[in-house]
Amino acid sequence: TDMNRKTENVVGGWYDAADYERNQHHYTPVFDMLWAYEFAPQNFADGQLNIPESGNGVPDLLDEVAFGLEHWRRSQDDRGAVSGQIDAATHADYNDPEYPYSFSRRTRWNSLMYAAAAAQLARLIRPYDEQRGELYADSARRAWEFGRDQDNSLGQVVIEATERRGRGDSYDIHWQEEDSHSWPYKVQAAIQMALLDNDPDKLRGIGELAEMAHPPFQWRFSHRDFSAWIYAGLALRVHPDIEEEVAEHWRDFYIETADELLEQMHQMPYRHSWPRERDYRIGWGASTMTNFNRTLAIAWRLTGEARYFDAIVDNADFMLGANPTGMSWTTGIGYVFPIDIQHAFSDPRREPDQHRTIREPVPGITIYGITSGAPMHRQGRDLVWENEDEDGQSVVFQKEADRNVPLYRRWSSHPTANTAQCEFSVHETMASTVLTAALLLEPQWRPDERLLRRMPRRADLLFGWWYLP
Repeated sequence: TDMNRKTENVVGGWYDAADYERNQHHYTPVFDMLWAYEFAPQNFADGQLNIPESGNGVPDLLDEVAFGLEHWRRSQDDRGAVSGQIDAATHADYNDPEYPYSFSRRTRWNSLMYAAAAAQLARLIRPYDEQRGELYADSARRAWEFGRDQDNSLGQVVIEATERRGRGDSYDIHWQEEDSHSWPYKVQAAIQMALLDNDPDKLRGIGELAEMAHPPFQWRFSHRDFSAWIYAGLALRVHPDIEEEVAEHWRDFYIETADELLEQMHQMPYRHSWPRERDYRIGWGASTMTNFNRTLAIAWRLTGEARYFDAIVDNADFMLGANPTGMSWTTGIGYVFPIDIQHAFSDPRREPDQHRTIREPVPGITIYGITSGAPMHRQGRDLVWENEDEDGQSVVFQKEADRNVPLYRRWSSHPTANTAQCEFSVHETMASTVLTAALLLEPQWRPDERLLRRMPRRADLLFGWWYLP
């Protein structure tokens, strides 16, 4: 570890479970919240979320977006370049002196991601806070100028790394930043910069650039990231200088994709957007069905058809208990929800902090839930099913039984032995839950006293060790 490269006093952003790094995947909740506000600004007000910024006259949702961008704004250098990762040499506690955290190298594509988000936030927050709007607008312009200039590519880079998450042998990674890496993010940033400054010149050639760039939901993108939003501005024709032919092409793309999701939903008995022919294995984060709601929301906005909105609700229902386990996959919501999850600040075994003696985890965390095939599943199964007989000999009960357990009932609660199910990430599980709740929110909703005064449940009233029969 190069101790001279540590980064101190960084404010902003979120962390995943027990991993304190912040990375470019965390733009997913940023764009989810920004587009939720674009779709339904009447839903949001100051004081809804009971956060430190509540009462400043700005809708809390936009304040939360600003919190999610602030560390990237602070990473911006004199050239306008923005980092995309804050990390240590290994998974380390945020205050571990042996492994300090630092910003990663600044790249064009990270700068363009930031430019798109900062420009969109600046435009939306300016009516409430002109000073902060200009702060992010100026920062976005600088990031845009850096990111769009091909001469700012990193070129040949040698990255020094170590095996075993910083504890093993050293090795080098040779890498080069290509212009094509930035194309999708340049499309997104150009749209938002054109809207911010009412500058149609930034849209010149955007249709051709979008055709060359990676489309949503194909490698390296998926339904679990923010790629749905990259071309949404084209389909929605958010600026009149976007050519109608370009807008029509992307309208057709999103509606066709949404219709495929509807067909998948109609084939599933629990009415959720997972393809039935893949109903045997689900990878990390893929079982968060609200991830499909980004595309469904865009199609709903494009057409106004209730079937897309109803599908959004169906995916939310599946995640909140209308599933074979009868379990809500978000802590604190419903009657049965996970209670022993991988989340450092919810772990009652981490003393001496008094609040960590509370059995119920922090509410509002959507975990991975039903997944399969990960090594942790075998470890967790053996912990549950292996025991000793009267002579002290090890006896394994039904060691191969998991092969016959239906996919949606393969659940066990253990924060470390079954990380594949009990962990969470802000981009794979949390973001789309927030997006869905925001889209379904009543206009100007505020928490009532019962919610504000809610206390953790007693341990004997927590039922999330096992799913319902």
